[in-house]
Amino acid sequence: MITIMRRDIARLTRENDRLRRELNDTGQVTSISFVTLAESGQIDDVTAAEHTDTFATWEPDIAYAVGNIRKHEDNLYRCAQAHTSQAGWEPDK
Repeated sequence: MITIMRRDIARLTRENDRLRRELNDTGQVTSISFVTLAESGQIDDVTAAEHTDTFATWEPDIAYAVGNIRKHEDNLYRCAQAHTSQAGWEPDK
C-alpha cells in the first residue's frame, strides 16, 4: 500500500511540474503577444501603462526600432526614431 502511494505521489509531482511549466510558457507567450500588440499600436498607451512590468527595461548600447516600448524608472517610453541607445541619453533626459 505504501509503495502504491509513493508511486502516486511521484506521478502527481511530475504532473504538477509539467503543468507549472506549461502555465509558465503560456504566461511568457501572453507577455510577448501583449508587447508586440502594444508596439504595433493595437493596444492603447493607457492599457500598456497598466502593465509596465511586461516591458523590457531600457538599456544603453541597444539598437531600438521605431515603435519599441521600454520601461525606464517605472515609466514607458516609445521609440520615435531608430537609434542605438547610449548612457547619458536615457529616455527621461
